[in-house]
Amino acid sequence: MNIKISRFIYVITLYFVVFNLWSQSNILITKDNYQEEITKRFYEHTRTDDDSLLEDIFTFSKLHENLIKNDTIVSKLLYFKGVKEIVLENFFRAEEYFLETEKFAKKYNDTFLLATSLSYRAIALSRRNEYLKAEKLYLQAITEYEKLSDKFWQIDAYYNLSSNARRRSDWKLSLKYAKAAIKLIEELQQKKQRLKYLNYFVGNSYLELKEHELAHEYLTKAEKLLIPEHNYARSLIDKSLAKNYEAKGELLKAIEKYESVNASLHKTNDIKQNRIKNMFAQELALESSLKQDKDLIIANQKNLLALSVVAILLFIVLTGLLIFFSKKTGIKQKR
Repeated sequence: MNIKISRFIYVITLYFVVFNLWSQSNILITKDNYQEEITKRFYEHTRTDDDSLLEDIFTFSKLHENLIKNDTIVSKLLYFKGVKEIVLENFFRAEEYFLETEKFAKKYNDTFLLATSLSYRAIALSRRNEYLKAEKLYLQAITEYEKLSDKFWQIDAYYNLSSNARRRSDWKLSLKYAKAAIKLIEELQQKKQRLKYLNYFVGNSYLELKEHELAHEYLTKAEKLLIPEHNYARSLIDKSLAKNYEAKGELLKAIEKYESVNASLHKTNDIKQNRIKNMFAQELALESSLKQDKDLIIANQKNLLALSVVAILLFIVLTGLLIFFSKKTGIKQKR
């Protein structure tokens, strides 16, 4: 009898341990690991621009807003919110989040966070057509990145400076910044995925400056870096190639490229709309489900509490039975 009861107690205890471990393993961000997880994803996002890293961070932060008090974590959440607003094209709201991020960065002398936030705030300003202000912020970001002695982070800043100069049709300045970015990529052998756009920036700038041979050289370089999924980049490159062929009097080649542009633009528009739609859907789903999630958490906590009480009572009863039968067996042995 003693052995059977002992085994039963062991099985019950093991069940609760396994259940607890299984529950924790199915939640990527928990109360125990959220600081490490959010910090890890921040640095990963700065390297990859992977917006999927943001999804469950917003759910967790809204469900546990009273838990998150650490300024370091709060500043990174503000950064993530700013990135989300850029995706949703809410550029004024994005700027507000990045300004708040920069206050924390300056308070704690976090050079990397400051530089990254300046770069993203510059993107918001550029998209609002405030090009000179954006350029100033990008250059400030480069100054901050230089303090870190890591040229990797400067690549995107020069890339964005070239794009920003293009937006205001300053082709010579766009050339300067694009070539600076290309030089860094060739030196570091990193961020090579930027080369198709950077070569396009250079080629298109030469086209606008009516240097058609140089335009053709860089545009064909960019074209060779494309894969079938690069619809947006293909549409830009083909359009510039078509204009360049047209300027050189090669009309049949120009027509062929113009036809390719239309096909690529249709695919690009579908992808962009789906991305924005998905982000809006996530936001709406998050807002509508918060109350349900909170209720579910409360219910789960009550259930776990009830199960814990039952387990404790069961343990006490079984321990009592084990003691009782042990004494009874001892009395029989004495007799």
